Amino acid sequence: MLSRSVFAAVGTVLSVALGGMDCAGAAPISLAQVKAFAEAEVRIEWLRRRKTVDWAAIRSDYEQTLAIVNAVDAREQTRYAAELAEALDKCEAGTAPKVNQQVLAKGLQHVAVLGIKHELDAALTAPAPGRRKGVACVAAFVEGISPTFSRRDADYFGGKKILERAADDAVAQLQAAAGEGGIALSAARRVLEDVIARTYALSVLYEVSEIEKYRDTDPAKCAVKLKEAQIFYRIIGPRIQRRSPALDTKILAILNAAYRNMSVADLERLLRAGLPGIHLK
Repeated sequence: MLSRSVFAAVGTVLSVALGGMDCAGAAPISLAQVKAFAEAEVRIEWLRRRKTVDWAAIRSDYEQTLAIVNAVDAREQTRYAAELAEALDKCEAGTAPKVNQQVLAKGLQHVAVLGIKHELDAALTAPAPGRRKGVACVAAFVEGISPTFSRRDADYFGGKKILERAADDAVAQLQAAAGEGGIALSAARRVLEDVIARTYALSVLYEVSEIEKYRDTDPAKCAVKLKEAQIFYRIIGPRIQRRSPALDTKILAILNAAYRNMSVADLERLLRAGLPGIHLK
């Protein structure tokens, strides 16, 4: 994805060029707020993986995300502000921190994806300046979830930047289409949404494959992996549910089953059926 320095420079140029810093949606958030959210999200990913976790530093970064978290909660009727705060409190108290930090980190990723959807929805009906502002906010949100593209590239593609480059290309297509709107913007949107769906479907599969690997030897590790898989599935679940409520129900049954009853093969079959045209390897 964009390097930190390049991303900061692009954000500055966009803020000036767009004649203001609002995103595209009604009751808009600002590009500066989205950038602050994304940068804090990436810092939290780095901080929580350190051998000794500085929860006070993570809380400070989490507070930088609250403008976006609260806006998404109000719009989507989610309750991430409460859920993430509770998870962070538990981490600081030493209550299953390896599990609860997944609620925080993966919950922020879901917030980012919901932000992307909202900005794209708004951009489709906005005039050209609004489309450009919305796409600028989408690009910032994508930067916030970039560690997951990189991680799945390492897990599935030998470190080749397959997903990372696909996300960069999709954002570039959105930026090019922002001036045109209409069919061009809709097509570019589908490209990005498919990259996101592929990445998070692979993420669900990866975590359940880890459960299969460790279920007889490390139940504590499996608890972490299960929480990751469940929240990753929240991100793609609505797309599958719209296509087939029955498939969604079957996938949720796997993700709520006892470890010994989880099957990556069954899960992959269901995800393929629910996400036709999305390559899962």
